[in-house]
Amino acid sequence: MILDSSTLISLSNSCLLKVMEFLARKGARFEIPQSVREESITRPLQLRSRAHDLSALSIQRLIDREVITVSEANGNNLMDLANHVFYVKGRPIHLVDKGEADALALAVDVKDYLVGIDERTTTSLIENPMGLKEHLEKEFRTHVMFNEENYNAFVAKVGKIGVVRSSELVAFAYEQGFFNEWRDKRRVLLASLYRLKYNGCGITFKELDEYHNLF
Repeated sequence: MILDSSTLISLSNSCLLKVMEFLARKGARFEIPQSVREESITRPLQLRSRAHDLSALSIQRLIDREVITVSEANGNNLMDLANHVFYVKGRPIHLVDKGEADALALAVDVKDYLVGIDERTTTSLIENPMGLKEHLEKEFRTHVMFNEENYNAFVAKVGKIGVVRSSELVAFAYEQGFFNEWRDKRRVLLASLYRLKYNGCGITFKELDEYHNLF
């Protein structure tokens, strides 16, 4: 699984990075591009506020323990295409950042990898572009132009990459026994999913209700 900064930060801020260690012991592989390392570790540690130090250091620990592998990737072309799919009043709407684009590019290169992205915008661009267009029109309160040529070029490069969020990763860990030591493991799972939502994971309240019925 290749991770974007958003997924790492959601897990870290929710005190759920141990999910990755648990799954790694069961054979899971986690990889991030260098740009994601910079976004989630290097830059936060350079801030004077120190507000994000613990999150950054916790993610670095997973790299030190070889739970996460860092690789080089170049998603500049994907980023350029993605950021020229929608236009408002003739100006392109910036949707995808460097880390997300590099994570997608890395997944394209290695094949058969899932990509972890908690940012709802990028996920919607891949899975439901017309739904994203409608959302953007509500946000900007104006017509949003859709560049079909750029979108098709983006999709052709991305292919059929599977995109998941931190919530799905935690739910999978639950199925694998991650919460078995808790007396009420179902309630702990649901509490974890809500915590992820409030720490940046793009899961909806409707999906949270579905988890209530699923487990």
